[in-house]
Amino acid sequence: MDNIVTIKQQVYHIIKKRIANGTYEHGQRLQENDLAEDLMVSRSPVREALKQLVFEGVLEEFPNKGVYLRNFSGKDIRDIYDLRMILETYAIDYLVNNPTSFPLEELNNVRNCILSLEGDTIDYIVEPQINPHDAIVGATNNYYIIDFHRRASFYTMSYHNVLFQGENYNINIQQHLNIVDYLLARDYKKTKDELVNHLISSRDIICKAIREKSNQ
Repeated sequence: MDNIVTIKQQVYHIIKKRIANGTYEHGQRLQENDLAEDLMVSRSPVREALKQLVFEGVLEEFPNKGVYLRNFSGKDIRDIYDLRMILETYAIDYLVNNPTSFPLEELNNVRNCILSLEGDTIDYIVEPQINPHDAIVGATNNYYIIDFHRRASFYTMSYHNVLFQGENYNINIQQHLNIVDYLLARDYKKTKDELVNHLISSRDIICKAIREKSNQ
């Protein structure tokens, strides 16, 4: 049983990474048989991994048709980022009123990981080590806020390759670092301003990519 779980987790992370780095096109069907053959595993762990990704909102399953990489419209992206903005700015306000919840260790870890990045490429999954958003929201210790935020963030995973490629890489990394530095300095106004600017910038980058794709 332990080996089966391990295989399922490995398959899940491989598929997730491929989704994030742009291996699969939006609207593309992901077939169990093809994935199982490609990854040299049975269909069972592939099926379970696909179910998990459907549950998390990245894939869509259509009866009698199969599982597809979810397509997002510009409105979808704007709605998702509106929700993220509400949740993340609330989390900053929460820290203002609850200073004992300040995630000092988590933020210092994020800062150190950002500064230790080499080159201009990162894991497209964007692990929590360089992600201040999860540290900020997690400090609320509110299960529902954390869960909604995780889901909203996960929806746009298939656009991570857009957010962290070319000139967008340095922009996003610097914005992450600014958010952390302002927050460590307890300058909550600058933190919120930089956070809002970062979310708007990320939203617009994704919406531009969607428009360009639709015009092809």
